[in-house]
Amino acid sequence: MLNWTLTVFAFLAVVIIHCRKFSGMSVPIRADDILILVSFIVGIGLVSLSTWAILDEGQGEHQQSVPESQLERAAKSILVAEAIWTLVTGLLRIAACLLIHSIFSFPTARRSAIVIMVLSAGLAVASIVQIFLICKPFAAQWDPHVLGSCGDQIASFMALETIGLVLDLGILLVPAKYIMGLQMSMRRKIQLVLVFNVGAVVFIITGLRMAALRSAVSPDFTYSQSYLSLLSASGCMTGIICCASPTISGIVQRVVQNRRSRWTPNRAAGLQFNVSEPTARDTRTQPSPSEGGSDHDVEKGSDSSTDVEEGEHISPRDDESTDECEEISLQDDESGGQKTAIPSEGGVHLGAVALLDFHDEDKNKMSLVKGQQVWIHYRPEQGWLVAQNLETDEIGLVPERSVGLSGYDDRSRAERAVVSLDLQCRAGLGRTESPHH
Repeated sequence: MLNWTLTVFAFLAVVIIHCRKFSGMSVPIRADDILILVSFIVGIGLVSLSTWAILDEGQGEHQQSVPESQLERAAKSILVAEAIWTLVTGLLRIAACLLIHSIFSFPTARRSAIVIMVLSAGLAVASIVQIFLICKPFAAQWDPHVLGSCGDQIASFMALETIGLVLDLGILLVPAKYIMGLQMSMRRKIQLVLVFNVGAVVFIITGLRMAALRSAVSPDFTYSQSYLSLLSASGCMTGIICCASPTISGIVQRVVQNRRSRWTPNRAAGLQFNVSEPTARDTRTQPSPSEGGSDHDVEKGSDSSTDVEEGEHISPRDDESTDECEEISLQDDESGGQKTAIPSEGGVHLGAVALLDFHDEDKNKMSLVKGQQVWIHYRPEQGWLVAQNLETDEIGLVPERSVGLSGYDDRSRAERAVVSLDLQCRAGLGRTESPHH
């Protein structure tokens, strides 16, 4: 029952990551998505085999109670189950490494992912080969009447599973190491580490499975095999769920943000600024807090939110992408001293990432933390941008040179670019390594 329950959850996970485009998300299918799908299909075979072994082959019963004809089928089932387990875990390890390679642009992280990927593929091949070579002739594994010899099956299984456990540990540690080295809040670091390290559950199941392997080759193997079969099937389906969890996390965040508010960027024309004449006509240099007449008052509307996915992959700023930002005028209103920034039609609404920290005592200027994702609405004047915090929905002014823009001046194109890169550089991963000032 547990195995089939996990199978249902794994099925839902696979459906979610493969049906994003039908929910309005124009997202290409990646190689790791395909491997997860293949792993699920093969894993269903393992769950079915485990169920059939209980119903028809006497698995879970003591060997003396099982007819000899069923003993042979039960022994064969063990071999097939081991081959399927090896194949599924190998595919999932490779899928996890492909995901790490696509998200992190740190050279060391990518090299580590490639090394683990190659070792995982080699381990899968070696594990399957040893199943066929451990006994000579091959039939000696299930037929006691066949004259032959077998190697130390326990030692072989334990050695291969130990290597797999080390590879699993590496897959957990590589993302954590680079996430903790990023300049972002500790809360955000912990969130990302938990998303990528949800696979620790599989790590625990693998450890339990190693303990159960000793019983699988005992004289009463039909009874002891039931526990190993449970761990194998549940481990496969849990691994599929964990491997899909980073992608699902990004999708859920985007859906929640979209439902929270459908804010139109061009409504930013309603934001007003108190600016002095020198600031309104200022040059490209960033004004300092000590300069007189630079009080910027932002009136935040209640309808301010964003539907940009937090998993956005932001490229360094392209100066050509801000051409439309120049088409902004400052008009006096009836109060005389207050000016309203009027963006050009089409507006400026870009994704951006903070390239450096920015702190200002002025309450109308939004503080930035290096690597923080923001949504740029428009440019009220040279050198400053109106930005929105993705987490708090706060709107404020940030220095233009402190953020890297995505280079898209069309909202639909920007959104397609955001979702197509799905989860890449979460909270600026890999793009904050060498900031462009």
